[in-house]
Amino acid sequence: MKITRIVLLPALLLAGCESPETTSSSSDVFDTDTDTGVVDGDSDSPGTPRDPGPPVPGFPGAGTGFEPLPEGPGRQVSMLCFFGKDDKDNPAATIEYVLETIEGVESVHARLTIDPKFVDNSYGENAVGWEESKKGGHTYKELDGSDHAQLLFYDADGEMAMDFAIDYITDGVSNGVSEKDGEVNEGEEEWVLATSTSLHENFVTRGYTDFMEDSPATDTDYTPNPAAPDWDYRVVYEAWVAVEAFGAAGFGTADVEYIHASPAKGEDNTIIVDPDPCPPEWEPEDECDNPDGCTPGGDGDGDGDGDGDCDDPDGCTPGDGGDGDGGDGDGDGDGDCDDPDGCPGDPGPECTETSDCGPAEYCSSRGVCEPIIR
Repeated sequence: MKITRIVLLPALLLAGCESPETTSSSSDVFDTDTDTGVVDGDSDSPGTPRDPGPPVPGFPGAGTGFEPLPEGPGRQVSMLCFFGKDDKDNPAATIEYVLETIEGVESVHARLTIDPKFVDNSYGENAVGWEESKKGGHTYKELDGSDHAQLLFYDADGEMAMDFAIDYITDGVSNGVSEKDGEVNEGEEEWVLATSTSLHENFVTRGYTDFMEDSPATDTDYTPNPAAPDWDYRVVYEAWVAVEAFGAAGFGTADVEYIHASPAKGEDNTIIVDPDPCPPEWEPEDECDNPDGCTPGGDGDGDGDGDGDCDDPDGCTPGDGGDGDGGDGDGDGDGDCDDPDGCPGDPGPECTETSDCGPAEYCSSRGVCEPIIR
């Protein structure tokens, strides 16, 4: 099967979404008063995780069109946080990943997001937080220079399967892994089904081509500008890697060893990073009204399907758990799983390494055993 490499965002294309039309130019002055409808510090940009839902980076600046990676049955989003040696409290970057189908091919969709305090998509007259940088400002051409990200992918046995760099932006588009600053160091280029970057999305998918000299004006909270509400001020790299790349072992994890920008806002253009647990406030929380705690699952609807919603046209017997305590899938409506073989939605056993899990499982970043993706 021949795979056509694309650099547009497949998640939007597969969903049938259309790109927004080009909006007004950066000549519109951005104020923090009632004329613009935007108030300094009153940002609609997602900076905290949705509740409940998949984990998302806590960085501001995503714009109003932000969506978490899509989850589905057996397809749960994982998120890793990476820290520089000088700041172990605030992540320098995150990687989210999930199993996804693109053009009929099973793939791992990974998304690297960099802290806007290190580098962002604000530049020209509207650069935010660049006053103290080495150059005292930030331009589009600097993003168009040597900026790239190097992503590593490992199989479930811990062996490296893919190592490649993604070009961030060149003349308004990203060249993926094939040209400019993109290259494949390990694995087959054909296994990289698609790539994208946030600045590519801003220009190509969202149509904000009038902002190549000056980014949309904003404040220090990256409040969305009405002229370009979906503009992503964060630097983001995405890749879709065919599951075939991981062979019989299956997919294990994604990794990044450093983040780079030339220039960056701080002293160093490159920061070596290591994974550590994400801040607790970034983790999604289940809604639970039971003071004794809740078991992961649905709302105790009693229809036995494990989703917490009553799908029986004749009605369902309420479970006993309230939010998050029912829907155990064993069919008795009490919200507690009595099936010795387990019930739908049950998390896997806890683990610290893959050897703690079964033969067809691996130890995920959440510390639980999950099925190996093949």
